[in-house]
Amino acid sequence: MDRDLGETASPELLAALEETTYVRDGRGEMVIYAVVDTDCPSCTELRRAVADQPTPNIEWRWVPVAYLGDQARAGAIEWLDAERRLDDAAEAVDTNTEKAQAARIAQVPRLVYEDPEGEVRSLTGGGPHEVRQLEELAAEMP
Repeated sequence: MDRDLGETASPELLAALEETTYVRDGRGEMVIYAVVDTDCPSCTELRRAVADQPTPNIEWRWVPVAYLGDQARAGAIEWLDAERRLDDAAEAVDTNTEKAQAARIAQVPRLVYEDPEGEVRSLTGGGPHEVRQLEELAAEMP
């Protein structure tokens, strides 16, 4: 297993994502923020990989953004509204997008998490192999 999955990231990046509106999936000792766009094929692959593989040690926090235009924004609004029943899902998506851009997240999917040693890590992309590695790391959480 690759113990250095992703790259070292700043605690400020994690703090910025903690302030977003997200969709929670699962419960676990490791929390992973996944910044995703509903029109992004790699984001869809990541969400499918998480749905297809058990990750009992991970709490996924999906942060929908609108990087890929109006259709992506509409999809993100629909998803947030269906999951969270927000008064203003459009505002939440716009705020998520602004916060992600301000945090210099240029590509999605972007995964941000704290590893078992307490180091903040960031990974762009992700598929079944990375999801499996993340679950192995999560199993080591104190």
